[in-house]
Amino acid sequence: MVIPRALLLLALLPAAAAGRDDVDDAIDAVSSAWRSGVTAERFAALSRLAAHDDPRCVDALVEVIEHGEVAMFPAARRVLGGYAAAETQARVVKLGLKNRTATVREQALLALGEGRPAGLDWRAAARAALDDPDARVRAAAIFLQGRARDSQRLDRILALAADPAERVRQEVPAALARLAGTRALGALLELATDPRWRVRLAAAQALADLRDPAAVVPLVESLARERGRLREDLLALLMRLTGRDFGLDVEAWLAFLRDAPPDFLKQGDAAALQQLLPPRYVSGSLRYHGVGTLSRRFVLLTDLSGSMESPLPAHDDGGPASTRLAVAQQELLNLLDALTPEESFDLVTFRDDARAWRAQLVPADARNLKAARQEVDDWTAGGATNIHAALAFVLDMAEHSLDSPAPATEDVDTLFLLSDGAPSAGDVRDAPLLLEYVAERNRTLHLRIHCVSLAGEPEARDFLQRLAALGSGHFVELAAAP
Repeated sequence: MVIPRALLLLALLPAAAAGRDDVDDAIDAVSSAWRSGVTAERFAALSRLAAHDDPRCVDALVEVIEHGEVAMFPAARRVLGGYAAAETQARVVKLGLKNRTATVREQALLALGEGRPAGLDWRAAARAALDDPDARVRAAAIFLQGRARDSQRLDRILALAADPAERVRQEVPAALARLAGTRALGALLELATDPRWRVRLAAAQALADLRDPAAVVPLVESLARERGRLREDLLALLMRLTGRDFGLDVEAWLAFLRDAPPDFLKQGDAAALQQLLPPRYVSGSLRYHGVGTLSRRFVLLTDLSGSMESPLPAHDDGGPASTRLAVAQQELLNLLDALTPEESFDLVTFRDDARAWRAQLVPADARNLKAARQEVDDWTAGGATNIHAALAFVLDMAEHSLDSPAPATEDVDTLFLLSDGAPSAGDVRDAPLLLEYVAERNRTLHLRIHCVSLAGEPEARDFLQRLAALGSGHFVELAAAP
């Protein structure tokens, strides 16, 4: 029996309507409650948009980016880059790549580069974006050109090594190493002397990635030139390449290289398999809860939530137990006593919200150290644990310096976070989403993040361990008063 066409259309209407309702419900779950903050429920709803290859979903995803919900950016990119329908892809191009907001253009470009959807020439889009008026988009385009090993506009990428924006220049070394190999050595050596530390770091990493003996001596020479945090990175690169550890002894490194066999890089691979982090303690470094730092520009984040009044178990010597707050205060005072005017620092505390002692880094001169000691002595505990606000303050500080037209002496490169709990307050309270937030923002900021746990719960310990790992830092747990 043949069903008349009109009846067939009528029969299909309920199913079509139901499908449309499903899309609308999925979009509403993401868009209608954005003022509630970044929650695990909204994150799950956003991920479910991947099941609906519909142009209207693009609008909802772009809205998330426009609202600056950074913790959801990676998931939004995964969904945007996975759409295959021609209409949906056209919407991504129109609403994403051609958006007036630079962050939307950047995220749409990264989404296409990560998803590499068939039927859409994302490589051409990346090439065109090298000429975008905004530095964020140019930086994303360089990153994608290197990852795709697309050398059609290599000359343009080389020219961008002189771009006025630091965030653009810092993407150039990795792209040059991938696209030109050892032919890029001269350009990389020039970038290794850039005024900005992030560009010099990127150049050092690219030199190491060449895996060429000719690139190792320049790393040692940089170790001799540099002061501060970047020496940690250079030392880690040299240890990983060679399997040797001569610390900061430049002459010892040079002597080793003079006598090293031709295959010393292969020998280094075998010996340095686990040397992925900077040494926990380097001679001459400052120490905080057993973690050393060569940084001269750092921020110390301290938990002042109510649980910090709890006692930290004492050692088995019969002495009284100290509160977690007292232990944190004493260690900070010890660190302040070790600072010199060559270092710059700031103190950030968090409970229901976050509070910075100063708006930017200040030199560790006598006046500032006296004021800082008084600040630490006056701390009291109470409230919840808003780790997001504290981290956001430091990340904002670093981003401001990154976008500053001139090098900033207060450009933070390292932070120490001390807490006894997992996040429980703030715009991002879900621990996995807070890690997504930090990873996304720190992708270009390259802050080293060290974490100290004060007898926290397993959830807190896990969060702080993972946070230190994504910040290429160290994790320390204090289960008893020192």
